[in-house]
Amino acid sequence: MRRERSIIGLVALSLLVGGACGPTQPSVSDRVTLVSVRYVRTRPVVATAAIVSLQYSIARPEDPFRRPSIGAVSLRAVDDVTFVYDYPQNFSVPVDQECTFYVEDLAVSPYYLATDIYVNDTRIRVEKAGNYEYGRFNVDTNGRVY
Repeated sequence: MRRERSIIGLVALSLLVGGACGPTQPSVSDRVTLVSVRYVRTRPVVATAAIVSLQYSIARPEDPFRRPSIGAVSLRAVDDVTFVYDYPQNFSVPVDQECTFYVEDLAVSPYYLATDIYVNDTRIRVEKAGNYEYGRFNVDTNGRVY
């Protein structure tokens, strides 16, 4: 009787320890707060437009349906060609997940632009779709954009 209890106890203990060391549910990915977001106007002004805005799509790996966070923010003019987002710390982006930024600057183009967007002082890569441009980037755990 005593031997059976100790065997049952060992089996139960091994199941508890094995369960604790086994696979776990995927965790929410690490996130990094951006330090700077800047757009530099390189095309000539062809129309009057009051607002330059940054549109974004940021991955949300924790969402069960993989829906991104999408939205738009206004950029502040520093001078005639440089526009910045004053609150880059509002962007918390997942590590090693692709994010998309593009600018709507109707003073220079009726299409989305991404050629000169800088995230954390690094120019992001550009993909073209017809006349539209989309900036893509990833961020590592140190905030380095690639």
